[in-house]
Amino acid sequence: MRKEKPATIATIVFGKEFKSFVRDKRAFLNIIVIPFILVPMLLFVGDMAMEDQERLAEDLIIAVRKNDSEFVDFLGAQEEISVTLIDCEKNIVDELISGRIDLALWLENMDKSEALREHIEIQYSGLTLRSMLALAVVEELGAAYNKVMNQRQIAAYDHTNKVVLDPLEFTISDMSHNEPLDLAVLMLVPMLLILSVTIGASNISSPITVGEKETFTLEPLLSTGTPFRGIVLGKLTMIVFAGGLAGITSILGLIFYVILFSPSSDNINLSSLMYIISVVFTIAVFYASVFIVVGFLSRTYRESQAYATVITIASMVPTYFFSTTNTATMPDWYWIVPILNFTLAIRDGLGGVFNTVGILGCIAVAIGAMCIAFFVVLNFGENEKLLHQK
Repeated sequence: MRKEKPATIATIVFGKEFKSFVRDKRAFLNIIVIPFILVPMLLFVGDMAMEDQERLAEDLIIAVRKNDSEFVDFLGAQEEISVTLIDCEKNIVDELISGRIDLALWLENMDKSEALREHIEIQYSGLTLRSMLALAVVEELGAAYNKVMNQRQIAAYDHTNKVVLDPLEFTISDMSHNEPLDLAVLMLVPMLLILSVTIGASNISSPITVGEKETFTLEPLLSTGTPFRGIVLGKLTMIVFAGGLAGITSILGLIFYVILFSPSSDNINLSSLMYIISVVFTIAVFYASVFIVVGFLSRTYRESQAYATVITIASMVPTYFFSTTNTATMPDWYWIVPILNFTLAIRDGLGGVFNTVGILGCIAVAIGAMCIAFFVVLNFGENEKLLHQK
């Protein structure tokens, strides 16, 4: 019997699994219908919940172009605030959206009515909760500072007719051009996209791995001398396809929601969508690698589904909290930490920040997981062949 090349076997296996997928109504429901409905529904609930949500701000990072200001010294004396100097050439929008800073202050001295005053432009991002909290804190501290300084001026003038002016004058700029929807999108979409990918990948992986072991359709194929690596490659490709398709369907649901409830939002555009789609496929490769190992090593279909459920839930919890992670406090190697890197890459894409290091980290993690999966599953295949020969 002539042995086919692994790539040819992979193509044939993928074609066979794709036909099965098209005929499977359960897979169609889980990969197409549910992800499309899931995103708009949960975003709507999350948007309502965000209106009443309050969180305490700790260790706020406020960037200033210069620190020769009494008000800056006043801010630095607060326990919850850390003041840092920032390079004027840096992209403030990227710094704010990525969470490396929470607020930027531009100070300018001006002399009016014989009193030295400061004009301060406060730049924040409506796409991050910490930035909006930092804005509220600084506004409150600014009002307190003006009150104290005014009392000092009144005491110094000793009831003369000199006009007392507030030493600080503020202007506020939202660098993200935010709409109320956008913050909910930034917090929930990473979790929902990863959830959709895991659902799509897990629903396909079990039937074409442990499912075939239970129906005794895998052993006859192994006995023919068909290269097992070709079989694995074909099945892995199908799982990646299913997970990626579920993720793209969720993105379509997101677009539908934005068009319906926030048509003027400029955060979701073609460039950001292409970036997010590339991240979604790295996620699909990662979870396909995980689920194909689970599928081949499980003894029963039910056992495989139980493991897949645990993995899916375990992925959701950290994803939600990572969506508001302050990257300024993270070590440089966080881009190679699974789930954390995927979440932050999606968050950057939604904010219009295209981080080359971030996407390369996601690709590296996905390729590493795929290599490990091949090693584990191919060893399983060798053991199966030995058992069959005995």
